[in-house]
Amino acid sequence: MIRLWVISALVILLAISTCTSRNYIVDDNGFADSKSIGGAVKAASNGDIIYVKPGVYSEEVLVDKKLTIKPLLGERGECVLKADGKSVGIKITADGCTVEGLTITGYSEAGILLTSTGNTVKGNTFHENRAGVIIEGGETNRIENNRVEASTGGIVLYRGARGNSVIGNEISLCNYSIIAKEAYHNSIERNNMTSAGEGLHLINATDTQATMNRITDALSGIVIEGSSRITLSGCVVNNTGTAIALGATSISSAINNTISSSNDGIVLIGASSCLLERNSIENVTTGLMVVDSFNNTIRDNEIRDAELGLFVDGSTREAYSNSISDTNLIDGMPVVYVFNQRNARISDHEAAHMTVAYCDRCNISQNRIAHDAMFLYGITNSTIEGNTLTGSYGGIRLIDSTNNTLKNNTAVATKYTGMFLRSTAYNLVQNNSLNENGNNGLALILSYRNSIAGNLLMNNTEYGIRSNYSEENEITSNTISGNRKAGVWFDNSNRSSIYGNNISNNVIGILMTNSYENRIYHNNIIDNEEQASDDFRNFWDMGLEEGGNYWSDHRCTGRPCTGFAKLISSTAIDRYPFGELSGWTLPREVPGNISAQNASATNASMESMPSTRSLAYAVSNRTGTSYRSGLALLEAAQRLRGERAT
Repeated sequence: MIRLWVISALVILLAISTCTSRNYIVDDNGFADSKSIGGAVKAASNGDIIYVKPGVYSEEVLVDKKLTIKPLLGERGECVLKADGKSVGIKITADGCTVEGLTITGYSEAGILLTSTGNTVKGNTFHENRAGVIIEGGETNRIENNRVEASTGGIVLYRGARGNSVIGNEISLCNYSIIAKEAYHNSIERNNMTSAGEGLHLINATDTQATMNRITDALSGIVIEGSSRITLSGCVVNNTGTAIALGATSISSAINNTISSSNDGIVLIGASSCLLERNSIENVTTGLMVVDSFNNTIRDNEIRDAELGLFVDGSTREAYSNSISDTNLIDGMPVVYVFNQRNARISDHEAAHMTVAYCDRCNISQNRIAHDAMFLYGITNSTIEGNTLTGSYGGIRLIDSTNNTLKNNTAVATKYTGMFLRSTAYNLVQNNSLNENGNNGLALILSYRNSIAGNLLMNNTEYGIRSNYSEENEITSNTISGNRKAGVWFDNSNRSSIYGNNISNNVIGILMTNSYENRIYHNNIIDNEEQASDDFRNFWDMGLEEGGNYWSDHRCTGRPCTGFAKLISSTAIDRYPFGELSGWTLPREVPGNISAQNASATNASMESMPSTRSLAYAVSNRTGTSYRSGLALLEAAQRLRGERAT
């Protein structure tokens, strides 16, 4: 009797205080206007308030009137709306409604679904729903200070949702914390997203403002796809896979964001006319990555403790037409980015990073790169000379470039490869020091008719020279020593010449796999753990007149030796080795009793090979212009787009 009197008195007071609106009380234990929220909604009129007492309500509620639904003040306990197999907790089709302070759990579609305008959803807790809140086509709704947990989607803006505000929500343990798809002119502000698959994901979400959101412990932080006029500012992203990614997005900006402890900082893929400015990126694998993106402006960003600060790559010339200022800093040092220059001198820079793209007849010299690498794309007729890279991510990477001279450069103790050539031709690589690098001294991938001469390639973690899917290159007069896998490795690389090199103290001196018709002669092959290996058909001598190689573990007499062949494998043999170091430079002692038949067979086996002298002449004078080889298969190009072959 006392409880009934208290409720009656409260109803009278509430009626007096609200004047024109009527108030309803919902209690699952009775002694109220309704035992269910849905029942109260049916009884109410526009402008009424429905107060919900603590309890568990298993129902779906359709709100088709302008109502406010919230807990009764002064009560202890939660007001729980529980699915028990139902799909939507509260569906709001009327304008101007408010839902506040409820706990909504277990619904297979959404805790709250809005399809109308001007509603407020605030201070609610959503748990284990497919989505906490969905706005489908609704406009100017406000989703504020809610908590969403352990759901597939946290807050979803969908199919024309426009002008909505998502502010100050706490979202955790959701596959997608906030997602906007085909939704426009929305504002997403000061939300905290933790332990997520994805933090914020915008798909075809033009004119969205995302400011001061915080995303922690997620597979990806902020992902934007197929959108334009997006503004990301003041967001904090920590401990994610990719922190911020803009894909196929245009006329958008990422300004004053803070990123830390993530794999990738900011990634542009197929993005155009975007601005990246004043972002702080720290403790990441890659700071800024720009792939197949153009006409973007990148300035005043600060990157610290990144394995690779900046990486720009693309399949077209246009992909490099970005403005990247030297006001970008990597560990306090500037970046150098040059595009589309002719007859330019790019020299004497001390920088963390250098990219030179599509430049002709340029002089790139005497630069010191201390962090990333020297990336050279589409370079022609240029000289790259006297540059130094020590302890950097990579060395000198020459891609899609022809007719250049790379000489007297130093790449020592880089994390990966000292000098890397991919899809290049008619370049002269001469007198460079490429030592103690994390992978290879020098790598040739899909490259054709380059001359590699007089270089020092020592103590690299993998190979001194590595060649994959490359042809008709000349490897001569190099010192190749102390490399931990092999001095020279050719894989699927054919019709090249390897001669005049000193190859010593490697795990394997020369390793040939799936490669054929290479000529290997006049090399000093000394004290390698395994001198050579060849599983295909290559030529290990040039016949009796020129002879083969010197092998430190093979004793024979003669210049060259006859009758004392060096067996390399079941299919490979050096028929005319030398018994003395550099024996081919000493006065010759060629016997005159070689049979005409054997001489004819030897000459015939060499006829299909290009002349060493003519190849050297073509390379040194760089007269060739066509460099794509028919044997460089498209499949190989796909597998070898990166540095590592698969």
